[in-house]
Amino acid sequence: MSWEYQKSLDRISNHLDNMGEIEVEKLVREADFNNLLTETRCREIHGTHAYVYITNFSRIATESIPDETEYKRFIQAVHIYQREVSHGSCNQSVHVKLWK
Repeated sequence: MSWEYQKSLDRISNHLDNMGEIEVEKLVREADFNNLLTETRCREIHGTHAYVYITNFSRIATESIPDETEYKRFIQAVHIYQREVSHGSCNQSVHVKLWK
């Protein structure tokens, strides 16, 4: 059985004609994705994946964090970076040093 362009196009067109109206709503914070999403029930999601080269990561990963304040500083620095990226103010590779 070989693939045929027109046959595939017809099958897709038929599927789209019978699919029904597509709903798009904003995603709520707590959601059961197994029951929430279908082919025609979609959710709007705004987010970002941030990849950053942390110049002193090996030290952070191998040393224990001295106290809760330093740990909170680390979390806050990552959070601030992610907010900058997600709001479009950061559009280039950034090298970050999170500890002294």
